[in-house]
Amino acid sequence: MFSQLGLGYPDSPLTEREPGHPGRRRGVPGPGTLAPDVALAAQDGPTLRQATRTPWFSLLLFAGSDRDAARCLRDDAARIHARSGDLVAARVVATTDTGPDTGSGGTGHTVLDPTGRARVRYGAAVGEAVLVRPDGYLAYRSTGDHVGRLERYLRTHGITPVPAGTAAPTTGAGQIP
Repeated sequence: MFSQLGLGYPDSPLTEREPGHPGRRRGVPGPGTLAPDVALAAQDGPTLRQATRTPWFSLLLFAGSDRDAARCLRDDAARIHARSGDLVAARVVATTDTGPDTGSGGTGHTVLDPTGRARVRYGAAVGEAVLVRPDGYLAYRSTGDHVGRLERYLRTHGITPVPAGTAAPTTGAGQIP
C-alpha cells in the first residue's frame, strides 16, 4: 500500500486499448497498469526491466520459441529503431535462441527469456506487443502492424521521434528549449 505499486491509470489519455480487443483479462496486465518485472533466468540474474531499461519507451515483442515470429519481430524492431532512434527500445522477448540477431550498434534486439516467465506473466501471445511508457506503465497491447501502431500512438500524443543516426535538434537563438 505504501509503495503505491497497486496504482493504475486505465483511463489516462496516454493509455490506449486495441480496437476490437476485449477489455482486461483476468490476471493479465492491461493498459494503464504497472509493467510487471520478471526474472529472466536464475533468481539472482537479470530481470526483464533491467534488460530493457531505458528512460524512454520500451516495446516488448513476444516471440516465444517461434523462429519465424522472432525473425519478423526482429525486422519490426530494426525498422522501429531506424524510425524512432533511442526514443523507443524495441526488444524481442524469446524463450530460445531464435537465430542471428541483427540489432544495431551491436546491442541486438533480442532479450532471452529461457523459462518463458515473461510471456506468461504478461499473458502475451506469440506476436503480441506491449508498449511500456517511460514511467513504467503499460500504454497499450497490440497484435498486429507493430510499426504502424507505434507510430500512430506517438503521433496521437504529439511525440516526434528522431530517427536513428539523426542528431537531436539543439536550441539556439529564437528557438524554444
